Amino acid sequence: MRGMCGSLACLLVLTGAAGAQTVELRIVEEDSANASLVVNAPPAPGTTLTTAVPRGNYAVQARVTPGPNGNALAGFGFDIVIPNEADTSGVLAKLRINANDGTYYSGAATIYAAVGVGGMARPFTYLAGINAAFNGSINVSSGTFTNQPGQQEIGQITGSTAGSALLSVPNIDPNGESNPATWAGYGVGAMPPNGATASLDPALAGPYFAAGQFIDIYRFRYTTTSFAGRQLTLTLQHVGAQVFTQFVYNTGSWTTQSTIVAPASITVTPLTVAVAPPPGTCCGPDGSCQFIAMSECPT
Repeated sequence: MRGMCGSLACLLVLTGAAGAQTVELRIVEEDSANASLVVNAPPAPGTTLTTAVPRGNYAVQARVTPGPNGNALAGFGFDIVIPNEADTSGVLAKLRINANDGTYYSGAATIYAAVGVGGMARPFTYLAGINAAFNGSINVSSGTFTNQPGQQEIGQITGSTAGSALLSVPNIDPNGESNPATWAGYGVGAMPPNGATASLDPALAGPYFAAGQFIDIYRFRYTTTSFAGRQLTLTLQHVGAQVFTQFVYNTGSWTTQSTIVAPASITVTPLTVAVAPPPGTCCGPDGSCQFIAMSECPT
């Protein structure tokens, strides 16, 4: 739960409002052997959690429907929540999302909490690089986020594209000049003046900034420790988003010229995941017994 001031609104300089702009957010399940492979996306449910396989690997994905200027994702804020799932019923963890070269990590799903590697996708970690709490606080209160013991939460996740996080995008700065290659002065060793602008390379807009396609912006794992049969809903609360069309240089750093997306233009699609009770001995009226999942016992 957030306080009166949501982190995205408080900590980012926002300009304008994006009309006719939509941002779709959804939670998907990803493969344990290939962390970049989606295996279940809503409306399909996630894989049932059992005593044999008590954990699932998940990602928050975003997609921007481009506006007239081809807007891409500049920033976001949300809490990952499993309502009515007590803190004592399981364990949340951040998963590796980026490889060392800044591309998406596609190896076996691995717990990794370091900013720029685990949890939030690296291009959006400008604020998290200043304060790691913006990479998400798991079931603890932090800043404007207040933990609710009656539900599982990764709170205060706040993404922002600027500075070294922005320039970490593969091929955005191939010469290592600390400037986007699309800036007019690139390649001549010049220092950008305040107010200099650079366009977003269309080749990077989709894969790293969600322009017209779903990308992972956050990865996490949930492991249940309680096997009472139930249905989990993995969802987002307190959502916000920004979009942009170009970069701007200001006081020694590149950032985005961004606009707020109206709350009504942000959609959230949750993922449902069942937890199966452990198997046990089930006896029918005729006295015959079998060892099956207790949920399959005749009533």
